[in-house]
Formats: sequence, C-alpha cells, structure tokens
Amino acid sequence: LLAPALVPGQMKLGSALLLCCVWTTLAEPEPEGRFSLVISTLEEIVKNIDSESKRETAAFTQFKAWCSAEIEGLSSGSVKAKENSEKAFVQLRELTASISALETGIASLEGDVKDLQDTQDQMSNIREEEASKYNEEVDLNAESARTVDKALSKIGAKSSFLQRQSLEPDSGYVMGLLRGIKEKLNQTRSELDQTEEAKRKTHSSLFKAKKEQLSLLQAEVLEKTRLLQQAKVQLVEAQRIHDEEQESGKEMIRMQAETKEKCDAKDGEYKLRQDDKKKEREAIVEAVSLLKQEEAGGEN
Repeated sequence: LLAPALVPGQMKLGSALLLCCVWTTLAEPEPEGRFSLVISTLEEIVKNIDSESKRETAAFTQFKAWCSAEIEGLSSGSVKAKENSEKAFVQLRELTASISALETGIASLEGDVKDLQDTQDQMSNIREEEASKYNEEVDLNAESARTVDKALSKIGAKSSFLQRQSLEPDSGYVMGLLRGIKEKLNQTRSELDQTEEAKRKTHSSLFKAKKEQLSLLQAEVLEKTRLLQQAKVQLVEAQRIHDEEQESGKEMIRMQAETKEKCDAKDGEYKLRQDDKKKEREAIVEAVSLLKQEEAGGEN
C-alpha cells in the first residue's frame, strides 16, 4: 500500500481514503501478520509528517524573524525619514528667513553706497567750484598787484625826473597809498592761499574717509551677495532632501504595511497547514492503533 501525496487542504480527504483502505483490508481474509505492511507504511507517513512539520516550522520561524526585522527596519527607516524631513523643513524656514534678511540688507547697503557716491560727487563738485573761485580771485589779485607795480614804477620814474629839474611835487602820499594797496593785495593773496590749502586738505581728508567707507560698504555688499547665493543653493538642497525624505518615509510606511499584510497572510497559511497536518497525523495514528488492535485480536 503506497501513501498518497498529501497537500494542504487535502489532509482530511487523505485520511478518509486511508481509513477506507484499512477497513477494506479488514473485510478480506488475510494470513497472520497481514497488517504489518500497512502499519509500517502508515507509521512511515507519520514520521514524514513530523519531519515535514519540523522543517516547515524551522523555515517559518526564520521567515517570522525576517518579517519582524524587515518591519522593524522599515518602521525605523520611516521614523528616521520623518526626522530628516522635519529637520530639512526647519532648515528651509531658517534659510528662507536668512535669504529675506540678506536681500533686505543688500538693498539697504546698495542704497547707502549710492548715497555715499552722491555725497562724493557733491563734494567733488563743491571742491571744483571752490578751486575755480580761488583761481579767479588769485588771477584778480595778481592783476591788481601788477597794476599797482606799474603805477609805482611810473611814479618812481617821474619823481626822479622832477627831482633833477628841482620841480619835485609832493608824491609821497601817492606812493604810500600805492604801497599800502600792494601790501593789502599781498596779504589778501596769502589769506587766499591759506584758505585754499585748508579747504583742499579738509576735502582730501573727508573724501578719503568717504572713500574708505564706500570700500567697506561695497565689500559688505559683496560678502552678503556671496552669502545670499550660498543660502539659495542650500535652500534648493534642503528642499530636495525634504521632498526625498518625505517621499521615502511614505514609501517605507507603504512597504511596511504591505510586508505586514503578506507576513500575516503567510502566518495564517502556516497555521492552517499545521492544523491540517495535526488532524492528518491524528487520523493516521488512530488508524494504526485500530490495525494493531485488530491484529492483536486476530492472534488471540
């Protein structure tokens, strides 16, 4: 008697067929020990069922361990992805605020730069006007001095001639007046030069300070512009990380649910097979017991 190949869901049917074969054998006259082959075959089937159950249980234990590790890994990964996404979101907000502040700062600095450049232009224009006025006044002073010098020269020559003719008039008053005018012109020229030099130095000092201030402002604009570009690049990267981690977290949650569903389904199938094998084994053991009882009764 050969044991039929049993598959899950067919255990009860296989047991019924075996029992039918056994009772059919009992109904026929057989010599002594006629059930030995049947009993040994059934007992071998029981051993095979036990061995298969052990193998399946060991394999299912490994599968359960894999399920637990996989689900735990996906759960941990989804939590980590959420943390990374939230961290990237915080960074996005910080970078957005930083970019806004930098843009405002740059606009303000550029306004200061323009105002300072306008101030420099105004200072240059004023200095040019002052220098032009100084040159005009110096020219006028020089012209007046030359005129006085000519007058003094002519009067001096005329006085010498009159002295030789013993007809010298009182020219001392005129000469003194002209010399006073000449001295006043020289004093005015000195004051003009001193005033011009003071204005030139003041302008040079102030213009130098404004130029240094302008250089500092322009350097700050360049630095903030560099930081702005860097922040914009970081913003793009933070947005990419946020989107990828958010999508990764959703995908891991989906895979976790799918894995759990499949593992639960396998768990149900395993329990059903184990239950069928248990019932099959019980039925075969019962049949063996009946055969042994019958065989023992026949010997008596």
